[in-house]
Amino acid sequence: MLMLRLAHTLRMMRARTLTSHLPATSLEYLYVHFGREILARAAMDRALSDAIAREVAVIDETLRREGARPGPVELRSFLMGYGQGVIDSAVIRPDLVAQDTSCDGPYPSSVVRLGALSQKAFADGLLRLRPGI
Repeated sequence: MLMLRLAHTLRMMRARTLTSHLPATSLEYLYVHFGREILARAAMDRALSDAIAREVAVIDETLRREGARPGPVELRSFLMGYGQGVIDSAVIRPDLVAQDTSCDGPYPSSVVRLGALSQKAFADGLLRLRPGI
């Protein structure tokens, strides 16, 4: 059991090391600045929670179409790219985000997608609750 934990810890450290880049946005940064608040709202709002669950299903389907189940490095890279795309689209075209009606309910797709990113990262063990995050 100890060896399994050690192997898992080493894989996670390798994933963080290989995907950390100072100018890049990390999953932890996205969670702290956006995901925490979104998931807190989702806990109180069933419509937002359902929209996030549907988006997580879309992410899972996308990953399934890509082939085999990705390891921590590939999944972290995919989610970082996914999150960066959401942020870039919101920064580059905030007018489109404000007019976005692609998701059910009053929430723009950028909110739903960032919530799904956080949920997926937690579900797959890429993010963990700990003091300060």
